[in-house]
Amino acid sequence: MAERDNTWNLNVHLHQFPKKTLLTVKQLSDKYNGTKEWLANVYHHPKSNEYILGSHVEGDYSGVSMKPDEQAVKDSFYTGMVECTENGMEKESCKRIMNEQIKFNGSTYSAPGKQNFGVSPEDLVATLHLHPIRKMESEHNKKIRSQFSGTDIGSEFAKAIRDDRNYRMFLTYPHSHNGRRHNMLKMIVFPGKKSMETMKASNPHLTEQQIMSITPDGQGIEVVDWYAYQDEAKKRGQLEEIDIEKATGTEAYKSGGRYYIGFGVAVVAVTVGVIWYINRRAKKKKAT
Repeated sequence: MAERDNTWNLNVHLHQFPKKTLLTVKQLSDKYNGTKEWLANVYHHPKSNEYILGSHVEGDYSGVSMKPDEQAVKDSFYTGMVECTENGMEKESCKRIMNEQIKFNGSTYSAPGKQNFGVSPEDLVATLHLHPIRKMESEHNKKIRSQFSGTDIGSEFAKAIRDDRNYRMFLTYPHSHNGRRHNMLKMIVFPGKKSMETMKASNPHLTEQQIMSITPDGQGIEVVDWYAYQDEAKKRGQLEEIDIEKATGTEAYKSGGRYYIGFGVAVVAVTVGVIWYINRRAKKKKAT
């Protein structure tokens, strides 16, 4: 999707995200409870000057995909509906307005006397990706899924080098802390051609030719240790991370309560079954 000049060079930081947006991320992650990946675009709303999410796309545990052009229209409609209803208008009226707006000019319009709602493709900042982690996942896999994959960020690195522009990606994943599951949010930034310095420091074994062979469509990414790259990016202030629950002052992983309730129910059921079996055996023994 196209990015406008005042979006790609925004000085974005995670602490700038409004509580409402962070809670949307938490709500989606808690909803899928570590079972499905999802993707959503992050936009810089031109009127509110806030970072907001578009409509999310869900996948399965190991993958999810998005069609950029179709998603741009869905995001415009979704964010427009939210903005329109928050302005006090009826839901059905907002639907008519958004359908007309999208039909008029793809995703936005500016006819005299008409008010635009929602975002446009030019407001895109980056994509947010959820990596779910199952309760019984191995420690090795937990570590891997708490980081960006080379498939996710390799193309952004290549574009940053090619265009000498800042590109970003966001990642969210669950993290257990004191028996509760928190939602972590990460952002990695590729600062144009300066990304080459990060690559050379983190992967000194690579030649210039190998690095330049990495393409936006994913070719050449397998030669890079992308976990080492992320470690180096963090040292250089190009990778940020926050705990959503701590940042918003909300309870960590409410669905965890359902897990303990379910465990309690299972224990009771087993206990009742054992008692029933003992009584049944005792009755049979008495009858003989």
